[in-house]
Amino acid sequence: MKKSLILSMIGLMLNIVTASGGNPGLVIGEMRMEGNGCAKLVQRLHVEVTNINSEEYRYWAWRAENGQEEYGISEEIILAPGETKWITIDMIFEKEGHYDVYVTEPAAAWEEPLFIYSVDISEYKAPRLKGEIQLDMLEQTDGGNILYGDFNHFRITGTFTVTNKDEYTYFGWGHNQVLADGYPIACYVNPCYDTTLADPFCGLLGEIKPGETITKDILFEFVTEPEEDKEYGIQLTAYPGEMLASIPFIVRQCTNTYWTADGHVKPLPVKDNQVLEIPVEALTVDMRGQYEINTIFSVDVSQANPNCLYFLGYLDNVPQGFSSSQNVIRDYEAKMITIDGDRDYYSPMSFKAKEVLFNYTPESIDPTLSQMTNGTVVLPFDATKAWLSFANDSPGNDADFYGNTLQIFRYSGENSDDEIIIEPVMDKKLNAYEPYFISSPPSPIVFYAENAMIPSTRPAMTEGAEYDFIGFTTQIAAPEGAYQWNADDDCFYLSNLEEKITWTRPFTAMMYAKNFPYIYDKLVLFNKKEPSKIDAVSVVSSENSAAVYSLSGQRVGTAEVNEGRLTASGLRPGIYIVGGKKVIVK
Repeated sequence: MKKSLILSMIGLMLNIVTASGGNPGLVIGEMRMEGNGCAKLVQRLHVEVTNINSEEYRYWAWRAENGQEEYGISEEIILAPGETKWITIDMIFEKEGHYDVYVTEPAAAWEEPLFIYSVDISEYKAPRLKGEIQLDMLEQTDGGNILYGDFNHFRITGTFTVTNKDEYTYFGWGHNQVLADGYPIACYVNPCYDTTLADPFCGLLGEIKPGETITKDILFEFVTEPEEDKEYGIQLTAYPGEMLASIPFIVRQCTNTYWTADGHVKPLPVKDNQVLEIPVEALTVDMRGQYEINTIFSVDVSQANPNCLYFLGYLDNVPQGFSSSQNVIRDYEAKMITIDGDRDYYSPMSFKAKEVLFNYTPESIDPTLSQMTNGTVVLPFDATKAWLSFANDSPGNDADFYGNTLQIFRYSGENSDDEIIIEPVMDKKLNAYEPYFISSPPSPIVFYAENAMIPSTRPAMTEGAEYDFIGFTTQIAAPEGAYQWNADDDCFYLSNLEEKITWTRPFTAMMYAKNFPYIYDKLVLFNKKEPSKIDAVSVVSSENSAAVYSLSGQRVGTAEVNEGRLTASGLRPGIYIVGGKKVIVK
């Protein structure tokens, strides 16, 4: 007798038959069905049951038959004396057809069921599931994906997402309950060699409701002899064999790997005399592969980025070349992490740190000056303390990050006329990867946290109706149309790649005009009388002329810009769009 699979769908037709026998101590109440009514997919029956026995009731069983096919299974349900609960019966019917399902006690004869219901099952129709795979350890080279590994040992990490585009719930857990040798949603490496299916794939998904998206981690570790140009693949499937997504890749052996600022992974070969030279572009280095063969080696960090993170695995000793406090991470935990705000930073995976420091120096600092210095900052971790290096050498009172000296603001995402609204931060902590405005005396600032979770790197962003405020932890070329902070003039200037390429500093943010770029040459930070606002001032227009559009979007003329004023001729009275704003011509 085959193991049954679970049945569920609103709208399936039920014909309930009162049995002549059965347990008189059980009262069967309401019933309802869920599922799409198709063969090979889980269908689920919900039954309200009351135990009027004086003893606990523990088991019942069911079988389904249509004259040719027969399925059945028993299940522990556990009903205390006097208890009423909803019980689910999950089944999968291999073929379409009309089925009678008999529910009974395991020890009772089949002809004495507790109740009978009938159901009509249609032919198999694939569920409308959409899947995507995102892998962390693939290097994009000439359009191909390369997975690097150490000494024939390869590790694949990433995520996959599944979205239910169907009008019915997909019962993943139901598949796990009734299938002896399969998974409802699974990732596989193909061809399948010595692979280990990690825990996240076992009992993977409960239910995916219509319109819902589920995200899960991918973790594969396997051993293979690399073969030149041999193509492998990781694929995401849904029972009973629907392909949702796949990514091809080839494997390539290397001794160690490192990550660059753009998130790509490259091999880190061992040089002469067992020396590992850390290149300046390496922002995270994974040296755990060396420990697998107990190689004695030293590390040359003379060219390394001071922000570089070193994953060393489980050994207590530290390789020659750097101290134990220099951003060393063992088993995803570090004693001390120090990050310099003037250097690029990238962390491909999260880890814990007992202590973490972020040293940030605002632009154009002159210790002899007393005025406030304004700018932007992005933090790589949640900071709970901050202090000024020139004012004192140790953590002081935070003043909720808004005191007489250090003042931090966040962009509210709102605009009023020509003003960009910002708000003072009164919180007990600053959030990682949230861009902030900062105002302080001309002093380097130290941000600090204890027992912190350092998240993986991602862009920092606050979205607004007319502007987006976006920051990065690495130096990037300022894109055309972005407003970049200029400390000397205390304002944001519009970037223009046609004139020259300007580069951002690490851990800083830019403003992006969404609906009307190039209207202003600069955005002036902080109205001194109202420090909770930024004035967007059209001091000098970036164009000598501007296109004029009707409300229907048709271009109807050109307006000249003279000293910040728009003038146009030949236009009939009415309302027009100039630079994304409504203009009335009388």
